[in-house]
Amino acid sequence: MDNNVGFDLSESFNIDEDQLDGLSPQKVFVLGYELAQVSAELGSGNKVAKPVHPQNRERIEAAAKKRDRLITFTVYHDDWLWLLTIDDEAAKSKA
Repeated sequence: MDNNVGFDLSESFNIDEDQLDGLSPQKVFVLGYELAQVSAELGSGNKVAKPVHPQNRERIEAAAKKRDRLITFTVYHDDWLWLLTIDDEAAKSKA
């Protein structure tokens, strides 16, 4: 029986340290799902504006860098950050 069903790692979750210690399996699932969604949106080239979990900040920054996207975060509400892609062309022309 062939167990290779064609799935690959789409984005590293970078959990070599204790980053997920103390989080429930449900919360870890949510963070992984959120990262997958944001990574796909960043890869599309479209603007992204949405709330994200602060525990994903570094992973989302890495995903944006990998895709050559410029992003910013602001505190949104209690335990959320607001993720916003910056107009890439305008930001790159200033660099």
